[in-house]
Amino acid sequence: MDQINYDSDKAREFFGYLVKSYKKNIEKNQAKEKLNKHIETIKILSLDKKTSKKRINEEFEKLEQQIADVVMLEKGIISRKDYKEVGKEVKSRILSLEKKLEKYTDLIEGRREKIKKLEKKIKERVKEVPVKKEKRPKLKINEDATIKLRNQLYDMEEKYHDLKVDGYSETQLKKIKDKIKKLKNLI
Repeated sequence: MDQINYDSDKAREFFGYLVKSYKKNIEKNQAKEKLNKHIETIKILSLDKKTSKKRINEEFEKLEQQIADVVMLEKGIISRKDYKEVGKEVKSRILSLEKKLEKYTDLIEGRREKIKKLEKKIKERVKEVPVKKEKRPKLKINEDATIKLRNQLYDMEEKYHDLKVDGYSETQLKKIKDKIKKLKNLI
């Protein structure tokens, strides 16, 4: 058999490049994962009626920074390609992300408008229903109590979700979770 001679310096240099490339790839994947998590956080916050526009804008600014970080990591990994190609790829990715963001914000605005319309319709229908000044039977009182309990349940679930998004620990959230279970059992 023929024996192959290896140059140890070149092999060491090759493995050094391989390790650097691997580390850059890991950093890129972590940045993308962080970006995706942040997008999910923004989705959750934007659907919450209690979230202020200022908070949403702050989250979008963070998102823009994370996008820039991912783009920079992508550039570093693709450094051997033609710079014009890299520029085109980055531009197309940015345009794609901007389109997705625009569609998402339009969707959110559309949902908010639908919610406002539905709330308006509900208020109008409630006004149309004549109110009788007769005493309510006991069944009605139980229905009122059930409605109050459901409202409390909704508020507790919303509070639980907000605290979870804000990063509270499971032990802190357990108290609220237990109260939610009790309310569900009562209903």
